[in-house]
Amino acid sequence: MKLIFSYLKKGVKPLFLLLLNLTLFAYAMFQGGFVSWFLFYSIVVISLLSISVFLFTFQRIEAYRTLSADTLRAYDDVEVEVFVKNKLLHPFCFVRVKDQLPHGIEAIHDVNNSALFFLSFKRTLHFEYTIEKLPRGEHSFREIEVVIGDMFGFFERKKTVSVETTVLIFPHYQSLKSWSVNSGGGFGESVSFAHSLEEELSIAGVRHYIPGDRLTSIDWKHSARSEKLMTKEFETSQGEAFHLFFNRYVGKSTKETFERAVELTASIAEHCYENHNALSFVSVGTDTEVLFPDTTLEHYQMLYYHLAKVQGEKEQFLPTETSLLEPYRNGTIIIVTVSLNQQDYEWLQYLRAMNIQVIVCWVSGQVEDQQYVQSLRMQRVKVYQFTDEKFNSELMKSR
Repeated sequence: MKLIFSYLKKGVKPLFLLLLNLTLFAYAMFQGGFVSWFLFYSIVVISLLSISVFLFTFQRIEAYRTLSADTLRAYDDVEVEVFVKNKLLHPFCFVRVKDQLPHGIEAIHDVNNSALFFLSFKRTLHFEYTIEKLPRGEHSFREIEVVIGDMFGFFERKKTVSVETTVLIFPHYQSLKSWSVNSGGGFGESVSFAHSLEEELSIAGVRHYIPGDRLTSIDWKHSARSEKLMTKEFETSQGEAFHLFFNRYVGKSTKETFERAVELTASIAEHCYENHNALSFVSVGTDTEVLFPDTTLEHYQMLYYHLAKVQGEKEQFLPTETSLLEPYRNGTIIIVTVSLNQQDYEWLQYLRAMNIQVIVCWVSGQVEDQQYVQSLRMQRVKVYQFTDEKFNSELMKSR
């Protein structure tokens, strides 16, 4: 029914335009005078322009867009400029141009991405708009919609021009030194997450406490067992390889929590790059991706490119292949995850059975049940928990 009404509406408009011209012609013939004939000829000119809209071919229309940058970091702004070029001069009564936003941006942003031009004789029309605080990911602009119409609204033509433009948004990162975590010393003191992480990765052994040693280096577990103060001995980590695992499984976690886990992973990678550490990277999921240890810029660019496009997975897959895990035997790996369930717990136990030291960076939406955290810590697995509230407060310090 709607389709029939649409066709009738399209057919009535030309008939009404013809009837209007015939009526004005009859009026001018019977009335005579300058005013009546001027009115008639004016309507005839406008009618011809309206018909020209109907006969206009969009092959003469070109549309394209430009972006202020094609690679950015999350939360940056991008300026978009849209151009519509008409090869043949035509004074359309109005031209409406709308740039179709990528789905990932349109769903979360209210952007004025259209413009309306009235009776313009310019062959090239353009407008610009800004998209603020871009989300991480690869976003593709695909279409530009062009609508032309006449003064009376009798004829309206629409054309969608395919124009693909891609912008890649890398994850945001910040210095790990701005994040404070509990040192695990037993007195609730807090230290820099970067400092604590480096200490965990460079512990060579323990020895008796010597006056002048830092209190934060005291190993309280060994001290309790031996009933004497014991302190950790460290070896330099400059140039040492870091092993970073990122778990893509999201479970019941929100998209915001997953994005924070990506930011934390990027921050750890940036910390390693600034300190000239070789970094191996494993993206754990259905299709596990592996980057072998390297210090080159190209290596880190490949890692950031993966983090820019990575998406969370609903199905959990944790690798147990010896060929994958054997290079990390007798070493230490850092695991960033938003999931810490029974399956994760059993996998971490499997890693410990392979004599792999594990540091878990657990990004959670809130302070949840910590039964697995306590069990892991009893097995000498270091667990850092980042809740949304803590994560946001530390982020604000670093910006």
